[in-house]
Amino acid sequence: MRRFGLHPRWFHLVVNAPFLYGPLLLFLGGARKRNPFGKALDASAVLGLAALSVAPHQEPRFLLPTACAVFARAAPRVARLKWKRKFYVFWLVFHLAVAGFYTTIHQAGLVPLLRRVGAARGACDHVAFVGTYLPPYSVAGPRAGAELFLHDFENDAAGLGRRVAALKRELDGGAYGRCASRRLYVAVAAPALPVARAAFPRLGAAVASFAPHFSGELPPASFSQLVLGLYEARF
Repeated sequence: MRRFGLHPRWFHLVVNAPFLYGPLLLFLGGARKRNPFGKALDASAVLGLAALSVAPHQEPRFLLPTACAVFARAAPRVARLKWKRKFYVFWLVFHLAVAGFYTTIHQAGLVPLLRRVGAARGACDHVAFVGTYLPPYSVAGPRAGAELFLHDFENDAAGLGRRVAALKRELDGGAYGRCASRRLYVAVAAPALPVARAAFPRLGAAVASFAPHFSGELPPASFSQLVLGLYEARF
């Protein structure tokens, strides 16, 4: 799991569950008299959360198996609310905010980065991604798979030098076709940059930076780390 990012085991409880369910969590438990079915639903949600929290790699989508229990438990309580309309407005605003996060900040630097590299000409370009999601070739433009190749280095910033050397051996051996010239770029999420530079000193200056960019694989420690940098590697 280290390849995809490690999170503290409380991450589901403190971050992912509120992010996924929002105000619905207020309707779990709390009743003085609960019927057996209600108790079973509460237990299903709580035990499911506890079981999924054992794994140290945690993303909001991993909690979807608890969704049926959460929705079934919350629905009758929401239906009895006196201020139901206000709740629905708050529910809508909450989900619009989540949608805004996923469409403007989460992994937001990937598409403009690929457009920048995809517009280049004159060489075969290879882009290695470290500490962030590997984008699909479908957003890389017409050069993808012919003159533009993407490589997933996962969260292995500490092994960047070793991975670059292995990729160079593949290229020297004729992998990905033969080009008159080639360039290697490394796309690094800001939280992984210090380790990446220490592991591969020949990582050049930033060719471009794209912000905001949030990667759940390696959460930033501050707002200044909401950046995806594109670096040319000298190999």
